[in-house]
Amino acid sequence: MAETNKDAKKGLSQSPLFSNLVYKAVIVLLMAGISWYSQEHSITASQFNQAFASIPLPVILFVTIMDYLFDTGSLYKKVWGKQKGFSGLITALGVAGVFFIIVTWMLARTISFASISPITYVVAGVLTLLLLWPKTGTSEFGLLYWFVTQLVTKFAFLTIFPGGIALG
Repeated sequence: MAETNKDAKKGLSQSPLFSNLVYKAVIVLLMAGISWYSQEHSITASQFNQAFASIPLPVILFVTIMDYLFDTGSLYKKVWGKQKGFSGLITALGVAGVFFIIVTWMLARTISFASISPITYVVAGVLTLLLLWPKTGTSEFGLLYWFVTQLVTKFAFLTIFPGGIALG
């Protein structure tokens, strides 16, 4: 009986179904934003494949490890699972924002955001979505797609180690 009253007092914003729907709605909005940005900057599939194939191997391995840790380790539970209501969503978006900035910097090798190409933002956004999307950590989607783009581009953009990294 006490358990039923406890569940009844939770409210809609703390129900797992509602939280899951809100989380998915946010991911859809982020996908729509990336798609809109790509369209506004006339980014083609060929440019995307070339940019994805140009990701240095250490960067794609970093993304793969982070996705694994975020989804299967305790990081996902700490960021989203223990939070109540919308605070978990805000925390997850904050972590994703920091991840986006780090990945953008790793891809562009600069923090001078005005000089970064639109395609870099799109690729970093897609990699960030991969981090946010639940249950992708054990599938290595980013690494697999990186390998596919290597095949499609005939390894023309293969980068094992990034060049010099600048801070501005």
